This record gives sequence, structure tokens and C-alpha cells, in this order.
Amino acid sequence: MDDDSGPGNGRDISRSTAEVIDSHLVHRRDGRLGEDLGDNYTEDVVVLSHLGHFQGRDAMAKLAALLAEQLKDAEFFYDMVLVDGPYAFLQWRAVAQDMHVSNGADSFVVRDGRICMQTISYALSTKPSAPDGPIGD
Repeated sequence: MDDDSGPGNGRDISRSTAEVIDSHLVHRRDGRLGEDLGDNYTEDVVVLSHLGHFQGRDAMAKLAALLAEQLKDAEFFYDMVLVDGPYAFLQWRAVAQDMHVSNGADSFVVRDGRICMQTISYALSTKPSAPDGPIGD
């Protein structure tokens, strides 16, 4: 059976870019990666990132798993979402126990109700630890 079930399966190409991006963010917030990929991404999505060039839903799933591993149990904040026609931009932050991202940026191209291209950029930083004892003694 084809994995093209969901809102973006060709029967619902009328979804706007804003609707697709909103759906993507809700699925990711709720931990529903498989639904997100099936509903919101083309099968051959192109991803360009600081890690290289990737193609396809399987590659997107691997990138999402890597981010989840790097930022275990992180809280994500979507600071800015801009949409213009088929294009969208997301500025985001994430805070985990030992690591954080202070300025992540993704861009998207949406065609026929699905994301067909995405860029991803973020830099991981360790969270500063508290000093061991009093300062200035």
C-alpha cells in the first residue's frame, strides 16, 4: 500500500502553505513523526542542511531522529513563522537538560499541499553549568 495517506495525498492539494506548516509543527510537537511525514512531505522531499544534502522521507526521519538524540526531551519554541506563497520560514529554539539551540532556522517550499523542499540549520551548544561554590571568597 502507498504511504500517501493523509491531507496532502493529492486529494487535498488545496491546503495552503500556512496550513501545511501548522500541521507539521503540531505533528512534531505531539511526537507524531510518521504522521507528519505522510501528511506533510512529498515522498522525494529534498533537504539541504548544515549536515549535507538528503532526499526522501526516510532521510527526513533519520534527520529528525538525530535531532531528537542530540536534544533528548527538549522543549521546542517556535519564535517566528513567516509564509509567502509557497515559501515558509521557521525560526526556533530548543532547550534540553545539557544542550540547547538558540537560533535554529528552517525554510520550506510547499507544492500541492506538501513540503517538497526544506532547509535546516542549527548549532548545538552546551548549557553552562552552575559554579561549584561561592564566587569571590
